[in-house]
Amino acid sequence: YKRSCHDASLRIPMVASGPGFESGGSIDVLANLIDIPSTILRAADIDLPDEFRGQPLQEAVTATGQPWRTASFSEISESHVGRCLRTLRYTYEVYLDKSGQWFDAFLYDNVNDPHQHNNLVNEPLLESVRDDLWQQLKGYMLSCGEVDPQRI
Repeated sequence: YKRSCHDASLRIPMVASGPGFESGGSIDVLANLIDIPSTILRAADIDLPDEFRGQPLQEAVTATGQPWRTASFSEISESHVGRCLRTLRYTYEVYLDKSGQWFDAFLYDNVNDPHQHNNLVNEPLLESVRDDLWQQLKGYMLSCGEVDPQRI
């Protein structure tokens, strides 16, 4: 789990060596912790079980053209319950209040504000961006077994 939706918490460097990682260098992709078991099994040349949802990171090394993944999903806990979606362009978080409703908490433009100082969550011109990110985030939440999350 994460304690914050900010890149200081979400973006964790990883060093890998072994099958599929022989060429050296670095890549900058959106990945999830759920990708690590698939990566280890791929390195060991073991077939991935059907129920695995993670993607082997070896595929990110060889990916060309389209982004390997368009978003990364995180659950936030500690001081509050939140869910976060990190795309190349935006970071978006919602939090759960005591009534069981989700509320917008943070929206950062990672291109124009790489240090995430300017929370745009209440910016009227970005309403359609928030709505689109919410739909993507809700899809991740449902795929993890959450019960029809509603946002106010």
